[in-house]
Amino acid sequence: FDFLPQPSGEIGIAFGDVSGHGLTSGIVMAMAKSALLVQVDNDPSPRAVMNVLNEIVIRTAPKRILMTFFFGMLDPRTQTLRFSSAGHLDPYVFRSSGRRIEPLSSWGFPLGVKRREPFREHTVEFTAGDRLILYSDGLIEAIDNDGEPFGFERFEKTILDSGHLSADDIKKNLLNAVK
Repeated sequence: FDFLPQPSGEIGIAFGDVSGHGLTSGIVMAMAKSALLVQVDNDPSPRAVMNVLNEIVIRTAPKRILMTFFFGMLDPRTQTLRFSSAGHLDPYVFRSSGRRIEPLSSWGFPLGVKRREPFREHTVEFTAGDRLILYSDGLIEAIDNDGEPFGFERFEKTILDSGHLSADDIKKNLLNAVK
């Protein structure tokens, strides 16, 4: 993950996960991050970022190595986020008014898939007190001593119970719930 402040005042938000473990996965992630940094300086629109990163993963990763990725451009002045996703789990927005959660669905194939539909770009607006929650499958798939995964139900309940708190407190509550 990374936060990429832009001269315009916008902030790029990147969150990705490469399949597998070890050196090969680490190299793919490093190459994707390098491409991300170059692309954001050239054209930071989420769709353009996804297209470039997809080509990089296709050209450099061994077959069967895929990467899920979320990229958004947050404009603090207008309180909007333009975003696109390549197979990454849907982020959530905790809506302070009504204390509810809203998944930011932006379905797409992971990076590294040759035949695909074009990436879609979406926009979401925030109001004061709203929270954006990004996470990886490691949180959802964490297994307890009885072999039960943490799962989406507990994840969503924890967000609903903690969404009004600071980002640091939401993170602490999620990690404590998983433990």
